[in-house]
Amino acid sequence: MIPAACSPAIGLRAASRFLLASVAFGLLAACGGSGPDRAAGVASKYVAHSYTATPVVAPAGVWIDPAYVRLSEQGHLAGMSYIPPNRNNIEYYWTIARGYTEITPAGGYVADVNDAGFVVGTQSAGPGYTRPFSWSPDSGLRVDLPYVGRSASAIGVSNGATVIGEESMADGSPNRPVYWRFDGTRHEVALPGPERTAFVDINRRGEATGNYGNQPFIWTEASGMTVLPLPAGVSRAAARSIGEGGHVAGYADMADGSTRPFLWRSDTGFRIVEVDIGNQDFPHAFWASADGALITSAQHNGRPIYWSADGGLRDLIGEAGVSGQALSISADGTVVGWYKGADEIQRAFAWTPVTGLIDLNSLLPQGLNLHLEMGRLNTSGGHILAVANGRLIMLAPADGTTPPASTPPIVTDISGVMDVNVGSGFTVTAHFTDVDAGEQHRASWDWGDGSDVNAGTITAGEGGHTVTGSHSYAAPGVYEITLTVTDAAGNQVNATRKITVVENVAGQVLGIGDFVSVPGAVKSQPDVAGRAEIAFVARHGENGEAPYGALAFRFRAAGLVFEATEFSALTVTGNRALIMGNGAANGDPGYFFSVLVIDEAAQATRPRIRFLITAPDGHVYYDNQPGPGVEAGDPVGAALTDGTVKIGDED
Repeated sequence: MIPAACSPAIGLRAASRFLLASVAFGLLAACGGSGPDRAAGVASKYVAHSYTATPVVAPAGVWIDPAYVRLSEQGHLAGMSYIPPNRNNIEYYWTIARGYTEITPAGGYVADVNDAGFVVGTQSAGPGYTRPFSWSPDSGLRVDLPYVGRSASAIGVSNGATVIGEESMADGSPNRPVYWRFDGTRHEVALPGPERTAFVDINRRGEATGNYGNQPFIWTEASGMTVLPLPAGVSRAAARSIGEGGHVAGYADMADGSTRPFLWRSDTGFRIVEVDIGNQDFPHAFWASADGALITSAQHNGRPIYWSADGGLRDLIGEAGVSGQALSISADGTVVGWYKGADEIQRAFAWTPVTGLIDLNSLLPQGLNLHLEMGRLNTSGGHILAVANGRLIMLAPADGTTPPASTPPIVTDISGVMDVNVGSGFTVTAHFTDVDAGEQHRASWDWGDGSDVNAGTITAGEGGHTVTGSHSYAAPGVYEITLTVTDAAGNQVNATRKITVVENVAGQVLGIGDFVSVPGAVKSQPDVAGRAEIAFVARHGENGEAPYGALAFRFRAAGLVFEATEFSALTVTGNRALIMGNGAANGDPGYFFSVLVIDEAAQATRPRIRFLITAPDGHVYYDNQPGPGVEAGDPVGAALTDGTVKIGDED
């Protein structure tokens, strides 16, 4: 029996392109937990307020489809409408203040909308063909995103305007995951192997999840893809959502034949929820909170259920309902959905741990001829998107809501040159967005060489702001550039990147870029894979002295940072260079490293790097080409997916 007692409510993000909810930030504590004042405040939103009801209407002759709709935490609504009877899809954008705005004339669907109202979706490009698009409410312009192959589709968008999607190939090969940056440029996702791979969700911060064969994965542009190893007793797992804390939620097929919800956290791994939700032929939703809790609207014996690590399973509708389903949970932990009582009448509900179940019809003004059948989506500001007689109704507190606290901006990776000569000026750029309209920002650049921190130049543009900075270095080495963006409320966010600085002389080797670190590379974490970053510069010493330079390596997925402290050898033979020396792994000294670099520019292919770290006890600590040995003719190491290598006196 699942108890219908109150327990901590969880703020969560939606599961997939078809199973939607608003984005969550954390745990709402109540009923014995911390934060009762906040819990009471959430409850009072549904007790003290009267509500207005605004129909989501389209121009005459256009019907809005209540099943395909997206709602951001800031109240931006996007979805599909159509003209009966041919049902040609028309994508739209809607807010209470602005009303209905057509995005595309016909064919396609909306995939997601972020907190700035930036919409992404997929449009028909002819029979059997599709193409992805983005749309901004500021300009009103729809932009087709570039793709390779037969067709492509958009799946989700972050607040930094990173769009995830997939492409289908004309030759019939499996679809491949891709992403587009804020500037519309297309990028392929580096894969650890040949398994079928697809994105399913992305959160506000740009952390995405999906499935690689029978295993979930997590991905960011900075650290690439990490495939999550399955625990014992699980034959297959499928990710359905990623929360703001980077936790993944979904379902797992167990060896005993049951199907159970799961939550994955980077610190605890998989947590399997002990309830069998049956087969996946009917819709389920799975959400992961920033604090590492889980809600599933999967029906357990026809009833909506709720789970948290400290509170276990809960039945949301209790004795009042015979059946029902939870469809959305807001940032402050309020659940909405539908239920049926003994009279078999379907009603929309809201649920909080303080109030329990609330019939949303009880919040409507007297005399309003509406019967709300379903709570579809909701926000922490108290807005609820409900369904009445097949039509969307936006409920809003009649006396207004408290403006949300300032939200920190979101900064993309720093772009620009990756290597420069000593004394040469260069410019780097980053893009950032902020959902707080009109808020002022300041930016600063720390160049990592002890020079003064410089103010960044901020330029407002389509889809956000661009910040630039210029500098030159006085000495060779590997430096880390740090950009700090601060908003008017004092919220600060950072972005970093490495840059290699060299003197253009013979007998030096430099490289910077990233590669896919395969499973088995980290000996203590053999299942971890993903994007690794490396930057180095090495030069021969004068008069027979030891070589010198700098080297930095970072593998975020494994929590591994390595820095060279001393160089012992540098050998250059044609387009190959071998660098050896000592260094520190995560601050611990006494490790030995070797880097084999191959510049394949003459063959018009990517440079390759074999990177090896040996522990003080002589055992291999890291090897990006693990295995019993490298056979003759095998490719050496890993190809740089982005970056450059220079050997000798190349310009």
